[in-house]
Parts: sequence; C-alpha cells; structure tokens
Amino acid sequence: MVAVLAGPKRTFYPKIHAHPGAGADRANELLTKKDFVVSAMFFTLTLTIILTGYLWAEWKYPLTIPLQTGKVGVLGLDVPDGNLKIEVDSASYKLDGRSLTMHAKMTNNGERPLRIDEFITANIRFINPKVAEGKIVEGEEMVARNGLTVSVDVINPGETKDVVIVASDTLWEQYRMTGLIQDPDSRFAGLLFYGDDQGKRYYQEVGGSILPSYF
Repeated sequence: MVAVLAGPKRTFYPKIHAHPGAGADRANELLTKKDFVVSAMFFTLTLTIILTGYLWAEWKYPLTIPLQTGKVGVLGLDVPDGNLKIEVDSASYKLDGRSLTMHAKMTNNGERPLRIDEFITANIRFINPKVAEGKIVEGEEMVARNGLTVSVDVINPGETKDVVIVASDTLWEQYRMTGLIQDPDSRFAGLLFYGDDQGKRYYQEVGGSILPSYF
C-alpha cells in the first residue's frame, strides 16, 4: 500500500492503482527517500538476523550431519529356534498379581528335549529358577530371578503341549510397564529362551494381543 497526495488528505490504496491517479508529473512522489531508507533498514536487519543465527548455530553445534535419505539393506540373522513351533493362543496381564500370563501351544519338531528357561521383554529378564541357564550381569540388568513359571517342565521330541507361561514380578510396576492395562487393544512382544539337554540355547520372538485382568 502507498500514500498518494490527493487534495487535503492522503488516500491509501495499492501502488498499481496509485500511479495513474497521481499523474505522470507526480509519479516520483510514490516512493520517497524515507521509503528507500526504511526498506534498506529492513533488508539489512533481515540479513543480520540470518547471519547471526547461522553463526550461532555453527558455534553451538560444530558437528552436524546433513539431512539425507537412503535405503540401507541389513542382513537378517538366522534365529536359532531349535525346531520348536510356538503358537500363542491368548495372553493377559493380572493387575493384582503383577503378572503376564501366556497360553501357548508348543510343538517340538527337533531331536532333543527342550525346557523353557527365560522370557525377556522391555529389557526385563524373567528367569525360570528350575533351569536358570542365562548368565546374569550383576548391577547392569533388570532381572526377576524367580519371575518365570512354566506349567510344562520338558517338551520331548515330537510332542505338542499346551503350555502356560507366567512372568510375574514387581518390576512390571516399578518400570511403568502396567500402562498396557489402560488400552483394550494393547499388544505385547518379547523373546522366549529355551535349551536342550546338551546345553544348547535357542530363542524366538513371541507376541500377540493382551487383555487386562482385574480379578
């Protein structure tokens, strides 16, 4: 918007319309020296702010990585599952007992008997005290030493058994893991470890929907 002298008072309207209204002899009055000074000040101020921000960012964050996109192919690991097929039928979290209960059907398609010894979720290790094969690093891990109970002791070759696994400990509440009871569509996941009679250890991922239980 610009101001045009039109009689005793100024009228403000777009510059594109101001030129014909002012007349050819007064066209130079559309942009005054003051307009040029103010424009130059704003231009200088804008450049100063940009330069100051750039120099401050260079001082504050000297090491930067430019934004980039790319696709990285990562080779997957061969999971040593020990030929144990696991199908999770249902899972629930019992509030008063601070325990996760899984009902699963397990089929041993291998040649050695298998025993479940550990369940890991959210970096919390639930150990089966009857087996306790996993090494524990004192002071560096969140471990429930007696936190895992399994309804079936051994799954022999060729057997299919319904197994109930309970991971129970106060660590569920201590590390804010009980938030899953607030969502009826919650899901869980973790790694289930087991071993054979020769000391070989296997694992595989288990997971599924989980329902809260209040009684």
